[in-house]
Parts: sequence; C-alpha cells; structure tokens
Amino acid sequence: MICKKTCGKGGRGLAEYLLRNGRGQIIAGTMAGNTPRELAAELGQLRLLNPRLGKAIAHFSLNPSPDDQPLSDEQLEAIAARFINEMGFGDSPWVGVLHRDTHFEDQPRPHLHILALRLDRYGRTVSDANDFRRAEVSMRGIERDFGLIAVPDPPRRKPHPTTTTTTNKEDTMTDT
Repeated sequence: MICKKTCGKGGRGLAEYLLRNGRGQIIAGTMAGNTPRELAAELGQLRLLNPRLGKAIAHFSLNPSPDDQPLSDEQLEAIAARFINEMGFGDSPWVGVLHRDTHFEDQPRPHLHILALRLDRYGRTVSDANDFRRAEVSMRGIERDFGLIAVPDPPRRKPHPTTTTTTNKEDTMTDT
C-alpha cells in the first residue's frame, strides 16, 4: 500500500474533490458532515481553536496494489481508523472517503482518501514531524495484518563520504 500526504490551508476544496458528483463515499471518520459544504463549515468552526495554524488540513491518499485482493468497506474503515491513530490524529476530526473511479488495466482500483484537521479537540496542533516515516511504518503493519502485497521500502540516502582537504599552510581538515 502506498501513502501520499499533502497539507493545505482549507478543507472546502479538498472536500469538493473527494465528494463532488457522487465521486466518493464516506466510509469512516469522526465528522458529522456529509457534503463538502457541511464538512467545510465544521472544519471552519474547529479551526477557530487555533486560527494561527497556516496549513491546518492533512490529506492522505492510501492506495493498495492493483494485485491486492479487493477490500471490503469494513476493512477499509478499519484501515482508515488504524492509520489515523498511528499518525497521531486520534483526537482530531477526520473523514475517510472511498474512491472507486480509478482503473488499472480496465479493472477498478479503489483507494482511500483521508481528510484530517491538524488540531486535536483541545486546539493543539498535531505534529507532522517524521510523518513520512510514521506513515511508512503504519503502511507496512497494515500490509502485514490485512494480507496485502508489501511495497518495498524507499531507498535510504547513503552518507556522503568523508574527504580530506589540505589548504595552503593549514592543517588537514575533514569535510562532510
């Protein structure tokens, strides 16, 4: 399963993208709204808890491999709830939306979108430190526990080799 993350200032545009014209189906979450307008109004009220937060909306897209067995709505709901908790958004308002509009080799390829407010119920900002690493760890656990095809971990950067430089009448220095 692959996870992509973006952050933005407002949730109305994202909610429109996720739900417009019956494109998506809400299958999980803690928010009361069912339409883009209702979700945006709810997010707007909750953002008042910390109006200084610039990028208050987190958007995660979870995409299983085209070769994975189809997942039920209940499994996708469990995946969304587990992922959002492991990412630190357990006390934040969020909604999971299922899209079935993508196809791979003429076969439907459902995927899950998660819209989350980066504020908890007390107005504290949910940290995004190491979020790519946390998402990677969460995805590997979800793959293992739900019997999905494991995506290889991304390559890690190799440390730069240490070089020795000698300058005019100076001692040898080590640059990294």
